[in-house]
Amino acid sequence: CSMSVESFVSAAEPWGSGRKAGLGALHDEALLETLQRYKRQVAKRYRVVEPDIIEMILPSEELFLSPKLDGELWFLLKRGDDVALAAYNGRVLVDVAPLAGLKEHLAKTEFAKLKDFVVAGELVATMGTERPRSFHVGTSLNDPQGEKALSFHAFDLVSENGEDRLGIPYETRHAWLEKHLGSLPETSKIRVVLTERGDPKLVAQRYREWVLGNRFEGVVVRSQRGLTYKIKPTMTIDVVVVAFGERVTGDVRQVRELQVDLFRDDGSIQLVGSIGNGLSED
Repeated sequence: CSMSVESFVSAAEPWGSGRKAGLGALHDEALLETLQRYKRQVAKRYRVVEPDIIEMILPSEELFLSPKLDGELWFLLKRGDDVALAAYNGRVLVDVAPLAGLKEHLAKTEFAKLKDFVVAGELVATMGTERPRSFHVGTSLNDPQGEKALSFHAFDLVSENGEDRLGIPYETRHAWLEKHLGSLPETSKIRVVLTERGDPKLVAQRYREWVLGNRFEGVVVRSQRGLTYKIKPTMTIDVVVVAFGERVTGDVRQVRELQVDLFRDDGSIQLVGSIGNGLSED
């Protein structure tokens, strides 16, 4: 659809140089479902690979590797002539500093022919000389002056003119990003995530340079087979399971989520969070 941002976002309050709408402001149910489905089906289905077995696990083929940025999953939206940033929980940013000049740039490219698109990426906040951390994003979003620290790093094309694009090869989706967003000025806060092509040996090399060198949180690797691998430093911690969630299909009950806590020396229990990945039927 070619409707404007205003037609699917509830009133956004003035914030910094633009406007910010809180949780649930994105009231276009179909669009919100698209964002949530991406989060649910794609971003949470990464295969975790431990750093010391990179060359053993990754397929021996041409791979697409990128640094894993420590930020939050957000989406760049175009509707008609408008652009916005939105999160899968319905938060929306309109006319903010990271979007400066984007509409004008799009009007000069083939983007002008597009009625709409959805691009997935990492919203990152750079504060001082320290490498970006995910909690910096929350800090920036709570401070009107903090928007200057925000930048959006695109890594996937979700849809174009209302058509799902996740079924096409990642090579094609990445080329789309480079063609349209890669031509923005270096000063732009909208960028395409650095992506290289290489084999498992290059992945291991980049892990040492990027992660052990404390430049990035990890490495993301996409294969020609459609699989995505996430490589980050690992640590082991003992936790207690205090609750679980099930999916019930007829008479079949499957554990889908575990709630885990820390049992402290003083007998108290401290919330850690929930785990829903990597669970087998056993």
